[in-house]
Amino acid sequence: MAPKTKSVALYACLGGLFLIAASDRARTTWDMLRTLLPGARLAQAPLGIAWGGNLVQAVSPQAREAGLSVGDRVAAIAGRPYTGRAVLGRALNGSQPGGSLAVDVLTAGSTAPRRIEIPLVGLDRGNLALLLILGFFTPLLCLLLGFGVALFLGFAAGIVPALGAYRARITDMLRTV
Repeated sequence: MAPKTKSVALYACLGGLFLIAASDRARTTWDMLRTLLPGARLAQAPLGIAWGGNLVQAVSPQAREAGLSVGDRVAAIAGRPYTGRAVLGRALNGSQPGGSLAVDVLTAGSTAPRRIEIPLVGLDRGNLALLLILGFFTPLLCLLLGFGVALFLGFAAGIVPALGAYRARITDMLRTV
């Protein structure tokens, strides 16, 4: 394969990957914006669960009043066995403020779980800016930087001959970082 044909094929692959990544980012962004639009009401998580386990690490005032304590172990959420943090996310995704969340917990010294109904409150609007930054702007920046570097290095490699001399310097700089 001729060098020019090879570089065109590589850029076609890079462009295809970019389109796939950009379309996924657009779909995810649309889902997030639809959720965060002014009319949307989001329920705040009433408890925090340790990574890799089922130990309750944090409780909201509403959860505390309902009988949940730090150190309890989660057995099920909304009737689904607790297999990981995604179970809590799915349960909250289908909930709204004013509703309740059923959590089955094992307290210290008990052998059978007991059900606690925790009233749900709305998500604090101050958290929306953080959600937008973490859920939209950070992944978008990573996507643009990643493809931008690949595109720039490709141009420096030979599509723009004037930049070809800088490719070795750029590659060496990236290796030292």
